Amino acid sequence: MLVRTLRFTDLLLLCCLLVVGGAITYFLSTQPIAFQKVMALETTPACESDWESGPTLDLKGFIGSIPFRGSERVNLVRPSQLYQACIEEGQGNCANKSRGLSWFLTNEGMPFQRLDLLPIDGFLEGKGHTLVRTRYSINGEVRVGVIDLLEGGVPTFRDQPADLRELQSATPYSLGLMTFSPRVDDRSDYYGSFLENLVIGVVEGRQVSRYLQYLERWHVDFGYPSYERVAYAAFAIVIGIFPETHVTPDQYEAMRASAPWTFRTAHALTWCARALLVLLPIAFVLHVVHWVRRRGAARVDRHEPAATSAAR
Repeated sequence: MLVRTLRFTDLLLLCCLLVVGGAITYFLSTQPIAFQKVMALETTPACESDWESGPTLDLKGFIGSIPFRGSERVNLVRPSQLYQACIEEGQGNCANKSRGLSWFLTNEGMPFQRLDLLPIDGFLEGKGHTLVRTRYSINGEVRVGVIDLLEGGVPTFRDQPADLRELQSATPYSLGLMTFSPRVDDRSDYYGSFLENLVIGVVEGRQVSRYLQYLERWHVDFGYPSYERVAYAAFAIVIGIFPETHVTPDQYEAMRASAPWTFRTAHALTWCARALLVLLPIAFVLHVVHWVRRRGAARVDRHEPAATSAAR
């Protein structure tokens, strides 16, 4: 009975590995960003951070120390290396710089959230903008607000630093920009027509911190950072530690309607991969049990002739 179960389990596992593994590889190679964006979406409200405890970010001092040198994407996976490249050396796009800031806030024990500005018509291709919301001090005043590190400052509403509420109610050209570095200007393409048909996703800081610590601890550099980033993110999605992007149910339906088959495929492949993670240890345990039984049977066979000779 055990042998039949083993054969069936091995056959099922092999089929799953071939079919699911091939499908996942194809999907990740053709739509890696879409897979991450779809599987990160969550319709429950994000938990608010504890803004009353922990140190406060010196916003002017922090931004003023960054030698802004470009906005091209940096292909690094390990957060500590990304922090060095984006914050200490001034490289990277909005996502890179926001991740570098998130790593700093994580290590300093400062509360924060990540804000993903996602255009419904292009978020699956990677279009969008990334901001960080945290508690900072500016001009002697402590407040909770939004930081646009790519632009070296904060978005403003009626000449005052904006928070999430102002950002959610903003219309094109209603927001300004206050910068704290002579290396950047006070103009941005992200506060004009970009705000039309936009979803603002909120990502909890504790989930971002957990994911960054996972990357820092487990990343192995094979020299192919673009592929490594996709692989580590995909595995984090399957095991449930990839940061969730919280949107409203209406926003989720609008985003899903833009590419329903992509959503269905991403969810189906994720659950198939999770099923594989369950089948693998089951198959391993069955093989161990089979090996133990065979060892026991072989030991009995060796002793039986000796016992028969002694009886004679």
